[in-house]
Amino acid sequence: RGLFRALCSVSATLVTPADGLRRLLDGHGLKQYFQGFAISDEVGYSKPHADMFLSAARQLGVDVVEMVHVGDRDHNDINGSQALGMKSVVFTATSDDDKDATSAHDICERHADLPDIIDGLAS
Repeated sequence: RGLFRALCSVSATLVTPADGLRRLLDGHGLKQYFQGFAISDEVGYSKPHADMFLSAARQLGVDVVEMVHVGDRDHNDINGSQALGMKSVVFTATSDDDKDATSAHDICERHADLPDIIDGLAS
């Protein structure tokens, strides 16, 4: 859809390790939509460490500044991605704690709005 080309999960393994996340996504028929996985127990760091986002860029075959990162935590997701020159979206449907103080390029309150937000930032 639009300029959106590839999807990579950039995730911390707080409870479920990388192989468990892949199995979970596969079990729900969602794994097929991801072209990469930058997961902390495989990368060796957690967000906001640059290696998490750089791993995603390598897997997708794009320059990190071409990426848009979507996350729900300003410190880990938004600050980490912006430090590398990425555009960012704070997702507030599950928690809006960071909504009023975010430096994100945009705010997404509903899943259905995300594709248009990403396309707008990518253009």
